[in-house]
Amino acid sequence: MSNTKPAIVKPAKAAKKPAEKSGLPEGMRQAEALTAMATVVPARQVASANKAVATMKSAPTRKAQTRPHRSDAFEAIHGAAAALHAVGVIDKKTMREFDESCFSPPSLTARDVLRIRNKENLSQEVLARYMGITKSTVVKWESAYNIPSPMAQRLLKVIDEQGIDAIAHGAGRRTGGV
Repeated sequence: MSNTKPAIVKPAKAAKKPAEKSGLPEGMRQAEALTAMATVVPARQVASANKAVATMKSAPTRKAQTRPHRSDAFEAIHGAAAALHAVGVIDKKTMREFDESCFSPPSLTARDVLRIRNKENLSQEVLARYMGITKSTVVKWESAYNIPSPMAQRLLKVIDEQGIDAIAHGAGRRTGGV
């Protein structure tokens, strides 16, 4: 029998809304679930987690390869999840889900916009019409003067993955009767 004393982590106050209806991203719901559950963790795992966090803080970081977090709250959640992953409480798959929900999606580059447009054999004017924007906006994206908004990036990603036909049927016309 081991001589380790279990450390009890007290649950936080439960949210008033159920997680399914809260409208929060999946990572936030998981973080709420983690904090809402009472967990009994052996004291040596707690010490190991503290050591892992201290190591993470002292380790040199590469700023060029880090992706920005969506907000300070997501940064804190991700840091806690990383510490739990370091001591083996969270598995790799769950950590990848936290990564996906806490980090901002990578931006499309000017080359990406040009590649998507050329792949679909569209002119700048035609792509602009399908997306409901001006030709000058597409020109600015392709010249790296501006970057697409998050909504435009999602639409470009759909075009890239499914083709222009995925959005072409609804562009510029309404369906159904009056």
